[in-house]
Amino acid sequence: MSNQIAVDHFLNQVEVNHGPQALLARYFLAAANGVAEKGVSIRFTTCEELLEINERNLENWFPLTTSFHPKYGNLNDDNCAVIIGENSAGDVVVTQAVKLVDWTTTNFKLEAESLRFFYTDPNEQKAPGEQCFVSATGADTLAGLLGQTGAAWLRPDYRRAGVLEIVNKTARAFAYTNWNVRETFSILTPAITKRDSGRRFGYHNVQPGVTMRNSPTSPDKDLDLCLGRISREELTDELFEFIMETLPQVDVAVRDRRAE
Repeated sequence: MSNQIAVDHFLNQVEVNHGPQALLARYFLAAANGVAEKGVSIRFTTCEELLEINERNLENWFPLTTSFHPKYGNLNDDNCAVIIGENSAGDVVVTQAVKLVDWTTTNFKLEAESLRFFYTDPNEQKAPGEQCFVSATGADTLAGLLGQTGAAWLRPDYRRAGVLEIVNKTARAFAYTNWNVRETFSILTPAITKRDSGRRFGYHNVQPGVTMRNSPTSPDKDLDLCLGRISREELTDELFEFIMETLPQVDVAVRDRRAE
């Protein structure tokens, strides 16, 4: 598949419904071209294919967290979007998922500590003794219509190409325009935050204070995690900066409408 065909195919999968339409349309074009220039074509796929890709690459990827596992996460085409990138040989080299979270009557702290954040039915699905403790600043204000990113993976030989940063940004932009989310967030490991990757992937507000005990991914010891967040206003500025870097001929209309 040629680069242009791959770009057109991806753009045909995206409909700009919410947010500044001119800016978002230019962003998706810039993102698809940006990864194509790095030898990767991106497309949307299903959560089931994401699981298959994960299971094929466990030598350099952890098993999917329960939030993005079809068995546990109550995922469907209406509430979860998965972006994958393939190289010219057709091999998947990057993945990123984003899911819609409707917490209009609750918040992250309540949902995480009750384990409803991780399981459709915590009482039936949680591991023996599994618990979550949340002390992250502002965790009880993370509420409303939100996007959660996860299932990010990049094949080791592509880690210096900058592909995952673009795909992550694209997933957050899709959540904004498709579901009109007010924020996107992610659960990050301390190793990521120490490398400043949280900021590199758009999460400027990163707070420690999410602890998992007896979790399936770390049954023998507590797992200390961080909560990363970005508002749609911050995301809009980030998308505009990306457009200006990759499409410097951006027209005045896009620049003037970035805050719509």
